[in-house]
Amino acid sequence: MIELLHNIDLLTRRHLDLSTLEVGGIAFGAPASGISRRRVVRADSPIVVRSTNRNGELKSYDSDGRLVTADEILDAALRSDGSLALADRIGCKIRGGAVVGFSIDKALLSPFDGISSYEELLSVLGEPDQVTTHDEPGGPPYLYFNRYWDSQKCVVWDDWDHVVPFANLGDLEGNRRP
Repeated sequence: MIELLHNIDLLTRRHLDLSTLEVGGIAFGAPASGISRRRVVRADSPIVVRSTNRNGELKSYDSDGRLVTADEILDAALRSDGSLALADRIGCKIRGGAVVGFSIDKALLSPFDGISSYEELLSVLGEPDQVTTHDEPGGPPYLYFNRYWDSQKCVVWDDWDHVVPFANLGDLEGNRRP
């Protein structure tokens, strides 16, 4: 397996074989149960149907209105479906108990340091298969979600801060050909 974080320039390739990669020591398709609980900062799972945040205290509830603990949410995510935020600025998407995707924070994306424009980003990555944008009402787009379907990759450009705030890989919404 190739550790992507030690070979982060691979993200600039248009085609990637995700089955040969791992991110932060976690391989694509690996059982989520192998992720150290100590690395997890936050877990989300479909067992949570409602959350409240009062005075900085987050409380989560299941479909029966029962208060669920952070450990229960983590267990459900690892066992079936959910997402994890890890302490080392990596996110994991879990489906069917297996890791199917990753999100990588800008602090780990050194190949994109120094890029100062969207056009320059495209010259590094090539033309995406799909671009979606986010904007403020009445203003020009400021976030560009560049999707490359063959590699199931999305690289985001922030046109306000001139930075790549994150990239994601794998079986995540929008990363596959429609």
